[in-house]
Amino acid sequence: MDTTFERELAAVRRMPADRVAADFRLSHRGRPVDPALDVPDAAARVADALEALWTELLAPDWPRLRALLERDVVRRAGRLAVYGWLEVFGRLGIDMELKEERILLGKVGGASHRLGGVGVVLMPNAFGATYVYLDPPRAYGLTYPAHGVAALWERGSPAADGLVALLGRGRAAVLTALDSPASTSQLVA
Repeated sequence: MDTTFERELAAVRRMPADRVAADFRLSHRGRPVDPALDVPDAAARVADALEALWTELLAPDWPRLRALLERDVVRRAGRLAVYGWLEVFGRLGIDMELKEERILLGKVGGASHRLGGVGVVLMPNAFGATYVYLDPPRAYGLTYPAHGVAALWERGSPAADGLVALLGRGRAAVLTALDSPASTSQLVA
């Protein structure tokens, strides 16, 4: 949860051209890659587009998005501690099956991946989509719809004047958007 957009953007900009080209070929599954992306500076072009999208679409709502995502992580960590990983995976809103010490994600056939101690990073998603990310042998990830995401886009009543005076308009709006803070870091955020 300590990742920043700037750090992620810098990682995109540092991607070697051959790795970017290979990733595009993989994601296009045999279809031709758009000529605008089939260039040596594709990483910079993608990073520039991501930065523009972030600035125009996500940055204004980021405090609310971050609070919702952090709340989901805290909630699921608590469920993991009390009920175990089967409960957590079972409630991610994805197709999952346990079969002989294996976790099968999704009903679509595909290659198997042995984690080999790397683990799977679970990432809440504020936009309702579920994706599996594979970057063997370095990383595996799974996004899932964050709990409470529907309320994110509802505009509630403005925060009480006293709360605004105490915390400022932005912090008061984030605090009132939460049913109740799940942690002290959510209060700080």
